[in-house]
Amino acid sequence: MSLYKILLVDDEEEIRKGIIKKIKWEELGFCVIGEAENGVEALDIIDKTVPDIVFTDIRMPFMDGIKLAENIKYRFPTTKVIILSGFDDFEYAQIAIKLGVMRYILKPINSIEMNEILRELKGILDEEILAINNIENLKINYQKSLPLLRERFLNHWITEYVTEEVIAENISNFELSLAADRFIAAVIRPDDFNKETADSNLAKNKSLLKIAIFNICEEIVNLKDLGIAFMKMNEIVLIIPLLEGDDLKTNEMIFLGLDQIRATVQKYLNTTITIGVGTVCTNKPMLYKSYEEAVAALDYTVIVGSNRIIYIEDIEPAHSFEVVFNEKDERELLAAIRIGNANQIEEVISMLVGRIEGVTLALKDYQLYILDIISSILKLKRTMELGLSSLFNKEDNFLTIINNFKTKEEIKEWLCNICIILSKEISLKRNTNKNELIERAKEYIKQNYSDEELSAEKLCNYLHISTNYFSALFKKETKLTFTNYLTLIRIDKAKELLRTTELKAFDIGNKVGYSEGHYFSYVFKKATGISPTEYRNGKV
Repeated sequence: MSLYKILLVDDEEEIRKGIIKKIKWEELGFCVIGEAENGVEALDIIDKTVPDIVFTDIRMPFMDGIKLAENIKYRFPTTKVIILSGFDDFEYAQIAIKLGVMRYILKPINSIEMNEILRELKGILDEEILAINNIENLKINYQKSLPLLRERFLNHWITEYVTEEVIAENISNFELSLAADRFIAAVIRPDDFNKETADSNLAKNKSLLKIAIFNICEEIVNLKDLGIAFMKMNEIVLIIPLLEGDDLKTNEMIFLGLDQIRATVQKYLNTTITIGVGTVCTNKPMLYKSYEEAVAALDYTVIVGSNRIIYIEDIEPAHSFEVVFNEKDERELLAAIRIGNANQIEEVISMLVGRIEGVTLALKDYQLYILDIISSILKLKRTMELGLSSLFNKEDNFLTIINNFKTKEEIKEWLCNICIILSKEISLKRNTNKNELIERAKEYIKQNYSDEELSAEKLCNYLHISTNYFSALFKKETKLTFTNYLTLIRIDKAKELLRTTELKAFDIGNKVGYSEGHYFSYVFKKATGISPTEYRNGKV
């Protein structure tokens, strides 16, 4: 079993060493991975090791225990903090509790008390790990979640485009009885649900009524092998598979099954329902179109009446599909291009092009759909201030290009190609901008290192960027944090002044941004291993 990691923080070395020596850490399930004499040094160690527990004193130079606990809570929320203080201060204890400190213990502490605390902490940590890694609990929770996950997937499938791979995976995972290549969506809507009411009891009865209708529906669907039924808000949706060679118009079993649901609800629940039926979907990802048609069919109750089955093709013969490149599609496409992931670009383009497969589409609708996609790509290129020449020639006619394609695969390949080219251009410009930003930051630090109030926030205000973005970018590009880089510049300048001037260490500290001489000496020794005086005397 691995040992839990502990960091000891106290400005008195004797206390730290005393605690380390008098405890048999490994026997209790712990190991001390480091010591620190103040909060600043402790955070540096925590950043590298992420200990499980930090024991810290309250009053220390540069950063006290309260400030350290506050930083740990924000940056390392899984790390437990124990305060060992020589001050029985109620105000300190209150602040510690608010910061989530586990224990506030008064010094001195003997080995018996320390052992008891460590056993208690180990029990807490063991329980946390057990809860996270309890496979049986995970399995039970997953099984409990299956009905919700199943319904969530089905709702997703009937409301927007879902890829063949995702559909196949979920049909398998949820063991859905949908072994077919063609499907119909049907929507059942209780007629009373269209009536507005302010009666809370009636509203409650509606919820019970919906469940009762669903139970009848599910029983008949299973009995007649009509596919699957599930709830969607105030509707009940059926996904009905069609076997090879079946035709909806001549398949009496489907309509007989739907009518049996309608009649049974009327007989036993003393209410009526209307059922809308969409057209046959020959392409699984396009099932949402059949659902939309089923919902549209229900709109005709005002003309043909309720308490019946309404098939969209009976109302709208030769109904043709309409494809639309909407705001959600644009967001997904542009996000994939900006991120620069070729696989994601191909996935989004496949989804967009997949909509025009196997549907009756007027030429102008097809052209407008592809032109909308191209227009979105061009807008992104213009927003990023990139020229068009890398994607298109000035004489290119987009309608001609579109109409020259013979298959949807050609359309997909062409769109993927121009999107990937644009993505690479954006990535190149972004990297150039990053390099320029880092160089500007370095130059600003070199010009202002003597400012004792110089901080990442102050630099970011100058650069007009967020601190979080800058910190992540700076560390990625330089392998140093802002604080470490600033310290490096200051120490280098301090070394130069120590070598070339007779200034006192205190004055040199002031010149490189440290107003407190003791802290300057501490930072210098931590960075170089020797004091400023030893460095000046040649003890390098």
